[in-house]
Amino acid sequence: MIHFGRDVCSNLALATQREWLETNGLGGYASSTLIGLNTRRYHGLLVAALEPPVRRFLLLSKLEETLVIDGTRIDLSSNQYPGTIYPQGHQFLVEFEKQFFPAATFQSREWNIRKTVFMPYLKNSVGVEYSFHGPSNTLGGFEIRPLIAFRDHHALTFENDVLHRDVEVMPQFLQLSPYSGLPALAIHHNSETFVRDGYWYKSFEYLREKERGQDFREDLFSPGYFQAPIRNGTCLWFLAEVDGAASHRSPLNPEAFETLKQTELRRRRALVQGISRQDTARFYMRLAADQFLVRRAEDRRSILAGYPWFTDWGRDTMISIPGLLLVTNHYAAAREVVLTFVKSMQKGLVPNRFIDRPESDHVADYNTVDATLWLFQLVYSLAQRSGDLNFVKQNLYEPLLESFEWHRKGTLFDIHMDDDALITAGNSNLQLTWMDAKAGDRVITPRHGKAVEICALWYNAIQVLGFLARKFRDKVRQEELAALESRAKESFRRVFWNPANQHLNDVVNSEGIDASLRPNQLLAVSLAFSPLSKDQKKAVVNAVTKALVTPYGLRTLAPDDPHYCGTYQGNSAERAAAYHQGTVWPWLLGPYATAYLNAHTRTAKNKRYVRGLLQPLLNYLLNEGVGQIPEVFDGDAAKTSSKDAAPPGKGCIAQAWSVAEIHRVLVGEM
Repeated sequence: MIHFGRDVCSNLALATQREWLETNGLGGYASSTLIGLNTRRYHGLLVAALEPPVRRFLLLSKLEETLVIDGTRIDLSSNQYPGTIYPQGHQFLVEFEKQFFPAATFQSREWNIRKTVFMPYLKNSVGVEYSFHGPSNTLGGFEIRPLIAFRDHHALTFENDVLHRDVEVMPQFLQLSPYSGLPALAIHHNSETFVRDGYWYKSFEYLREKERGQDFREDLFSPGYFQAPIRNGTCLWFLAEVDGAASHRSPLNPEAFETLKQTELRRRRALVQGISRQDTARFYMRLAADQFLVRRAEDRRSILAGYPWFTDWGRDTMISIPGLLLVTNHYAAAREVVLTFVKSMQKGLVPNRFIDRPESDHVADYNTVDATLWLFQLVYSLAQRSGDLNFVKQNLYEPLLESFEWHRKGTLFDIHMDDDALITAGNSNLQLTWMDAKAGDRVITPRHGKAVEICALWYNAIQVLGFLARKFRDKVRQEELAALESRAKESFRRVFWNPANQHLNDVVNSEGIDASLRPNQLLAVSLAFSPLSKDQKKAVVNAVTKALVTPYGLRTLAPDDPHYCGTYQGNSAERAAAYHQGTVWPWLLGPYATAYLNAHTRTAKNKRYVRGLLQPLLNYLLNEGVGQIPEVFDGDAAKTSSKDAAPPGKGCIAQAWSVAEIHRVLVGEM
């Protein structure tokens, strides 16, 4: 069990660096810090996906809890206001743990209160349960004050006169509709009364937003508060929901609330069935992996790239499916996700991302050169692991062939096959590879022309199609692809191999050769089919090992490069400038681990080395990550020894390919 005692819970700095996450399979989520002090605009108890998995709105920000004993008010919540923290309920927090649900325990010598939060699967709702224990039957009273935001989860809200203050109150049920055009919020509860007492709480501060150079102050509205007498053994519960609020005007009884909780508990237990609870890494990796799988319209599935702010991205999805779904034998879900993207292809390209606020028919962007090429590798992995070649033939072979022809002849963003049988793409004003940071109109890492991982993926795609053509007895394609594969291999070695540096060039275009030492070249070793010789594979892995490997992932640029940036911080432009210029990415440990084993043979000794590489991130998962792995770490901070405390995670608190690639190696390579 992930567990934090008083030493962490009462330490404000440590407790607010650790963030928990609950998800509902629709793109909605609940998230905060261990002590419930919200440090991000994205923190809240109910962030609902109004058009799953997008149009996410933060409806219920938090619940303010106050224990009343003999007229003495004891606040359990904590908030950051300008220059102060008030109340300071974290002083009573003695324990936080997460097995299947996050749970916090508040305690004094006279009482003990355990608070549990959970989200039912495929419902825009959140349940909060309080259990009370004390030395006698009578403890006192409890007040719960909901604070609402009702805004896009990227935005902030402030006191205004537009908000509708009216609240519909019935026994053990209330409903409010603060703004026209947004759904109503219903709250079911088993407290005794609700007191109408609406007013604004002003100037909450979100310090993570301040660090990111974003607006960081917000006002929240409270329509009133719930009251209930409590005694030893009392259980109070609240269920806030969006879907079906109008049809649930009758109070939800305690049995129905408990059924929701137990149903979700059984679902999560089923996910980890067969995994020993002593194998905590696999146990929590499996639970973490499940949080990214979401439903889209028409009952199709997809994968969110990261929480709290990313939507479903093509590149991230193609890379993540093996580690999220294939290694756990969830082939049906994998097939559904693949079809979601294949059915949305345009001119041979997989969507770069589905946008968060879709307008008319513009629901996806296609500005990517690698997402589609990753699809070829994914189809190969799906065919190899599931053995379901019939599904591939019926649903994927023709789209792959069509995409292949678009790439050969030319498609969007000047993506096309050059005369040397390698892929070239874009111009200096476009960021089409995964290193896609941009500050205003400035592309931070211009990698137009022939990028090493793109050409490695292209060579791999040729080989994958050849493999499928042989399986499906497509003899005409076999001969054509065999000839093209030979040309592409020769060109790849000639264009990218740098004998002086003993590693691969990163980008080659009309402006010259960029020989920067970056991790992109690993794909020429880690993919199913490689254009490199055995000696070249070893040289690439050795070069990357010396300069880029850290305990928490791989740097995106060698530290001795003049463009290296060792810290990822500041406003959006400053962060963009560091995003791929040295910042460490955990997901890259996946390709590195596979490349290492491909280059050095899969002996027991080499597997132990790879398992050791994963350990710092697995430790982070079970400690600082509270069950998740973040998007990035600082390039400099990642020098930290795995025996020391982990550096703080940066970017998204939970990133799909960070979890997926570590999980893939942990389960698939070991």
